[in-house]
Amino acid sequence: MAKITIIGTKFSDNGTAISIGHNAPVELSITAASFERNREGIVYRDPPSLFEALSLPTDMPPEMLLRLLRILDKTQRADQQERTKLLSMSPAGEWLLAKGADVGSIIQAAGTIQQAGWITWAIDAVTKAIGGG
Repeated sequence: MAKITIIGTKFSDNGTAISIGHNAPVELSITAASFERNREGIVYRDPPSLFEALSLPTDMPPEMLLRLLRILDKTQRADQQERTKLLSMSPAGEWLLAKGADVGSIIQAAGTIQQAGWITWAIDAVTKAIGGG
């Protein structure tokens, strides 16, 4: 658990002064701090959706999403250039390119969320959602 102690700090003129993931293992201790002219003081936020995290079009069909996730999973040890090439040549990649998506950015974002285990989790979730398991 992360322990964050804030003492005598002034938070002013921010959109959000402090933002913490709703499931984050954080112990927050604030003493003699002031919050002035912030839109929000302390926010427990939901994690970004998979679509947001990967910058995907929100109208991506579940079957294409599943294909994309499987490619990302299978190519995780390849370098970014090779992953981009493999994804671009796939049906999911062709669909994304037709929508104007930046496949390179998707690959780059995937590297970050893959470390957190989101890709594997998402494959399972989407497979169940479309009736594949």
